[in-house]
Amino acid sequence: MNAHLKILLVAPMALLAACATQTQKQYESCVVASMAAGGGAGGAISGGVGAVPGIAVGALASQIFCQQVKSTPEVVAAAPAPVATAPADSDRDGVTDDRDRCPNTPAGTRVDRNGCPLDSDNDGVADYQDSCPNTPAGTRVDGRGCPVVGEKIVTLSDVNFAFDSARLRLSEAEEELDAAIEAVKSSDVSGLDLVGHTDSVGSDAYNQGLSERRARSVRDYLVEHGVNASMLRVVGRGESEPTATNDTEEGRAENRRVEFIKH
Repeated sequence: MNAHLKILLVAPMALLAACATQTQKQYESCVVASMAAGGGAGGAISGGVGAVPGIAVGALASQIFCQQVKSTPEVVAAAPAPVATAPADSDRDGVTDDRDRCPNTPAGTRVDRNGCPLDSDNDGVADYQDSCPNTPAGTRVDGRGCPVVGEKIVTLSDVNFAFDSARLRLSEAEEELDAAIEAVKSSDVSGLDLVGHTDSVGSDAYNQGLSERRARSVRDYLVEHGVNASMLRVVGRGESEPTATNDTEEGRAENRRVEFIKH
């Protein structure tokens, strides 16, 4: 093979080899360049006469090399992977919403793995609402989680007593007291607790004494009206067992009371 023919073949092949590294979008440019390279090489070695054969050779070679380029798929950038988000915990109790059976628990409430408030003594009153924790199993309790020792018959409110006093206002209290006496005499009550309560105004010691004096005043009335004194027990609870808020006058008035509890 003479030198001119070698140049005619090698030149377009070298160019095509370079084309083979290009992308799909440059396929057409690769073909055109191959034909031009072949024609240029053929013309150069023959003084112009070999340009046409050179173009033909370049076109033929492009079908081999540029086809490889054409079949090479374009590289498409992969979409970024979605960022995982942590499940919500709306009440911030440590149990995510999708597992929380007791949503909207108050802040700071201790909860179980289901997100429900703990009830350590299993009395039906959650720990954060239980004023009497650790009650024995099976104990009947009230809404505050405290033992219910008997049935409440009557509650004398604060209006039945003089202000800051244990003296009964009989005009207000007499009807309720007489009804309580009839209930005691006509039932199988074996004993009756007269339980005095106060609001939170004043010292603990003062309120304890006032609650006892009011309960004793009620006992004296019952005994005067035929109730056996041995059935009656005076109990003072002071301000320890409110039934309403002590932040308002209405609430404080409700807390100042004497309850009749039969047992």
